[in-house]
Amino acid sequence: MHSRLMHIIAKFSDNYDDYEEIIDNDHEITDGINDKVDAVEYSPKIALGVPSVKILGISGFNVRASTEGVNNEPIINEILKLRNEEASLLGFPHFAALSLSHKMGDTLESANKLIQAIFEAAMPVAKREFEELTLFAKNQLELNLQIKPWAVQYLTEELLGVRVQEVDQEKEGFTTWHEDVKVHKMVDNRSEEKKAMHGWVFVLPEARISKQAKYDYQ
Repeated sequence: MHSRLMHIIAKFSDNYDDYEEIIDNDHEITDGINDKVDAVEYSPKIALGVPSVKILGISGFNVRASTEGVNNEPIINEILKLRNEEASLLGFPHFAALSLSHKMGDTLESANKLIQAIFEAAMPVAKREFEELTLFAKNQLELNLQIKPWAVQYLTEELLGVRVQEVDQEKEGFTTWHEDVKVHKMVDNRSEEKKAMHGWVFVLPEARISKQAKYDYQ
């Protein structure tokens, strides 16, 4: 059972990679997206009336690997089923109790209490920052509208004066500790040439299978 569970968890991640490869190789999709990005990227039009690229990115990300051919839904259902069966065999009421049994959270109740405490502390700050972003859009950019998800990145970069851009690692001569690491540079958005550097960000977005194997019950 545990071997099967580890196998399908790996398959779940593989499906994401396969789906992204399919999209990358579908020139009918990518060429159209690239044309639109060239037209509206980092422009107030994203917030005003040309949100199609951002909508496509957000909605596509949320439903990736959920279509015929590369579909994670059956895998998710099997993972949930096997996790609960494994927890039951080991004497736990549910998988959450099994997962927390060797962690600092200890119990589901204590974990939920911590989540609630973080939520209550973070929500006022998030609301205040969003209000600041809305006022900035209205007063500085003359965008008197409700901010949508696809406009947040552009407006935040304008507010902070910093733009985060993914770089061509081969061109820049970067060698990272893993091939999946993405390198981004933080550029001054308010300088005349917009080339002044603030720093670099190295991102490894997904846990590697070799690391997941060390934490079987996570």
